[in-house]
Amino acid sequence: MSTKVRTRFPKTITLKGRPLQLRLLDKADETALLDYFRRLPVDERQMLKEDVTNPRVVKAWCANIDFKSVLPVLAFDGPKVVANITLHRTRGGWSAHVARMRVTTDPSYRRIGLGTTLVKELLDVASALGVAIVDAEVMSHQKEAQRFLERLDFVPVATLPHHVVDLTRQPHDLSVYSRTLTTVEKLSPDAWKLPEEVDEGGGG
Repeated sequence: MSTKVRTRFPKTITLKGRPLQLRLLDKADETALLDYFRRLPVDERQMLKEDVTNPRVVKAWCANIDFKSVLPVLAFDGPKVVANITLHRTRGGWSAHVARMRVTTDPSYRRIGLGTTLVKELLDVASALGVAIVDAEVMSHQKEAQRFLERLDFVPVATLPHHVVDLTRQPHDLSVYSRTLTTVEKLSPDAWKLPEEVDEGGGG
């Protein structure tokens, strides 16, 4: 795991008087993460790429953690997961400088700045890892999610008609939002290597 990432977590933040802990996903978080996803509203869960209420899906995530490809950060209130954000990095190729971000929050922990705090945290991590551009994908009808991204300086770059079929088999247009952290020309040579080729301080 990158030393740049390892030294950031775990960390405690306080939002509207609530102390929360941010840390990386651990294998032992399987039950807490499944409980979290089951608390999300049905219409939000249907928009996710996988059935996150399926124990086998969450078990596979926790059993196959690879921080060089997917960096998952969880927010905890005591033993309870209250938010989840992930940074997905490409293993080499022509888009090695681009990463994708996904974020969800517990409905009971919204309007306190948690989502904004998590996104800013992950953008700092992405920048430290040599990522130049971070993309986020939302359905075209998810107007609140789009406004959230725009407040964080993401800009819409594409709309892909019928590129998503939700868990109820309904088609949706996909809106792609993007934020540039640095110009490609300013990236270090390490940004173009496969993640496992970069000296990230060892660990797992």
